[in-house]
Amino acid sequence: MSKVLLIDIGNSSTKVSWSEGGILGEQVVIPLGEECGELSALLEPYVRYKGDIRENSGCSQKIKIMISSVSKRLDDILPVFEGFDTYILRGTDKLPFKISYKTKETLGPDRVAAIAGAIAMYGKRHMLVVDMGTAITLDYYDADSNTFKGGNISPGIRLRFSALHDYTSKLPLVELGSAYKCKKIALGTNTQQAILEGVMQGVRLEIEGYRRELEEKTGKDILLVLTGGDSKYFHSSTKNCTFALENLVLKGLAYIGTWNTRHV
Repeated sequence: MSKVLLIDIGNSSTKVSWSEGGILGEQVVIPLGEECGELSALLEPYVRYKGDIRENSGCSQKIKIMISSVSKRLDDILPVFEGFDTYILRGTDKLPFKISYKTKETLGPDRVAAIAGAIAMYGKRHMLVVDMGTAITLDYYDADSNTFKGGNISPGIRLRFSALHDYTSKLPLVELGSAYKCKKIALGTNTQQAILEGVMQGVRLEIEGYRRELEEKTGKDILLVLTGGDSKYFHSSTKNCTFALENLVLKGLAYIGTWNTRHV
């Protein structure tokens, strides 16, 4: 059974997990700046040397590494993978679905992997996959044509809070408490709350509006899939949504890796 190290390098952290036979293990989150040390420790049992040559052949089996990265930090991390069979996901790759995106070379691999993860979890259904991290991506998959049709990118929650504070003279910087849950039509009764609910309700209505208008335009029932670190704030308030685990990108990498072994 093949073993794969899955790595999702984002703007605010790096997420990793092992996959064996397409089955995903527990996700581990590595803070910014600690990737090289943490990943080196994970790979050490699988390293051996022939002279000065580092090889991917360790305690019991060779492994493969699959990476999705939206960060320039990848260039600094790549030396850790020397000697290993390493695959870096790109929008131009051969994939288990088509992509109707004019500039595939600029398409974020996290968006590609999130679509793949949603297909792996829910099958080939019409889906709007919303990944809520530093930025919010909203991507549409059409099941009839097995095509990622494209999508949009907007500022994430913390970027919106920061913009209100940084580009005004008096508005405070609002931070989310761990217990916060977005509720439907909550009106602020002080400035702090008005900013909090203005941003959060705006994001909720944005997501619901995208799905509603896509359904009206296509005439199809569209499954709304929320993922990413900030999706937890919206699960109970967003209409007719499916909440995917935060490791949807890692699931997508595992799915693409399994598909590649059969079709490439």
